[in-house]
Amino acid sequence: MRHMLVLSICVSTLFVILDVYPGILIQFALFAFLLLPVWLPISCLIGSIYWVVTSYLRGTPDDQQSPLVCERRFGRMPLRVQWRSINWALLILTINILLLVTNFPMRLGFVVSRLPFQALAESASTRPGAEVLLEKRLGLYFVDRCASDRRGGIYFRVHQGPDGIGPDTLSSGFAYKPNPKGTPFGRARYDYSHLFGNWYWFQASNDY
Repeated sequence: MRHMLVLSICVSTLFVILDVYPGILIQFALFAFLLLPVWLPISCLIGSIYWVVTSYLRGTPDDQQSPLVCERRFGRMPLRVQWRSINWALLILTINILLLVTNFPMRLGFVVSRLPFQALAESASTRPGAEVLLEKRLGLYFVDRCASDRRGGIYFRVHQGPDGIGPDTLSSGFAYKPNPKGTPFGRARYDYSHLFGNWYWFQASNDY
């Protein structure tokens, strides 16, 4: 159980780091799903080898050895220490899950980078329908395109990747006062979520 908790903490911590950048976590999950037939058998094989090796190294304690010798030889922790480690692991895992559910890493990253986004949004609001090849870093994020939608909303694309296994593209980024109909980068699978104020993060596909 302890090894499963450690693995869960490592995976959830990786997800928290990836959640800072819009679209990266979704692309990671997509590639993990597509490569499932490759990495799942390899993971099972590695886990089986690890279990066999650790079981062999632990061995079976000699009945004539004292508990103290057995504990030193086989690296066994007292039950109280084991439960303390499990409680700490569960606490870290719970915190990581709450961070992901609330999109806190992305919120924090955008708060740090908000000022240049705000300045561009105010200047772009007077040119509806315009799309600019920006290729510029704004705070923590590299924005390749900025577009003002005629239906309302100013969109900053910070990531684009494949939408499934087809030729379609899934765009992700930040939006200022987004509309509910779509984005300049597509309207299929359009979704947006509030960050704070008039700012949201969005994703949309150019699929039909």
